[in-house]
Amino acid sequence: TPPATAVTYCTVAAVAVLAIATIAQVPFFYTFTRHAVNGSDTLRHTLGPNYIAAVRHIGRIIAPLALSALIEIIIIALAMSPLAVLGAARLNNAACMALGDADSLPAHFTVLTFTATALFVFIYGFSRIWMFFVSCYAYGNIEAKMTHGKDKAAVSD
Repeated sequence: TPPATAVTYCTVAAVAVLAIATIAQVPFFYTFTRHAVNGSDTLRHTLGPNYIAAVRHIGRIIAPLALSALIEIIIIALAMSPLAVLGAARLNNAACMALGDADSLPAHFTVLTFTATALFVFIYGFSRIWMFFVSCYAYGNIEAKMTHGKDKAAVSD
């Protein structure tokens, strides 16, 4: 069946483009962290030599980011589950009310929703800060490796 084959080819092409775009964006963790830490780099320097240095050390960026991203996905999924349950309850209540039933949500439902949202935002904020620290670790790891390489070359001269 040709349409099924076309859908398969489009799916493979979309996944390939997404993978290439993701790999192309990984060095920006190093370049933008370097720009945030140093502050004196120009945009041209950030997107030029710093990006090339990050591409050379892409393994030192991908490894901690991939591990921390997997951990963050689990943390966010667990933190968001109460919001998902409350959202499903609100949608089911709205559907039942559209069919003529009475409002079945308790009076404190809005407080529960607010509390769950506040808790999720608090946990999400910590996870974003943690990802920033991971990118700082990757930046420091690359800088130490490059400095160690320069020191090693200076000693051998």
